[in-house]
Amino acid sequence: MTSSDRKQKLPLIVAASVFLISALASFMSGNFTFAFLNLAMALLNFVALRFIERMPERTNALIHLANAVLAFFTAYDFFRAGKKGLPYAWLIAGLVFTIAFIIFLRKQPQITN
Repeated sequence: MTSSDRKQKLPLIVAASVFLISALASFMSGNFTFAFLNLAMALLNFVALRFIERMPERTNALIHLANAVLAFFTAYDFFRAGKKGLPYAWLIAGLVFTIAFIIFLRKQPQITN
């Protein structure tokens, strides 16, 4: 695995791991909706690892957008549940995913007619 491959794949693996842990925690707390959503996002991150070589910027941009949306929803759910520190961690994660989305979106080649 080259350095470039690691740069592209490592964030997907980390995000998948975080969403998988969140899915397990949501499942154990009885919040099955967020457990399913987090599990689906973890699987989506793992699936994106297979397609990253074909279209790295587009795959990264789309997966980071989806990660950002779910991170913000997870933060909202934790705020609603009255948690103290976790919502802020998820807000920061959502902001990081949003910034990554913008960066990868700018790297995409422009389509001209």
